[in-house]
Amino acid sequence: MWRTWTEVLTRELRRRGLYVRRHAYEILVGDGEEFLCILLLEPVRRSLTLIVLRDLHRVGPILQTVREVLRDFSIYLRPSPLLLEEEMRRSTR
Repeated sequence: MWRTWTEVLTRELRRRGLYVRRHAYEILVGDGEEFLCILLLEPVRRSLTLIVLRDLHRVGPILQTVREVLRDFSIYLRPSPLLLEEEMRRSTR
């Protein structure tokens, strides 16, 4: 059953025009030009961590898809260290 969720989520993200690369419970999602986020599924805990690699606003459609497919999962958003560093540089300009 866990595998089915990853397959359904992968299929739905691709259907929405996103690039998806999956390995076990780790899914890399991009827009064809760059990776936008990493999805880490923990089926036993019924949770998913979405690690934002780029602009938070660009992962909105991905988050919406995750919520639709994995309705009973807890979802956690986490910025990547690279994103935090970029934001720090922007705020000090």
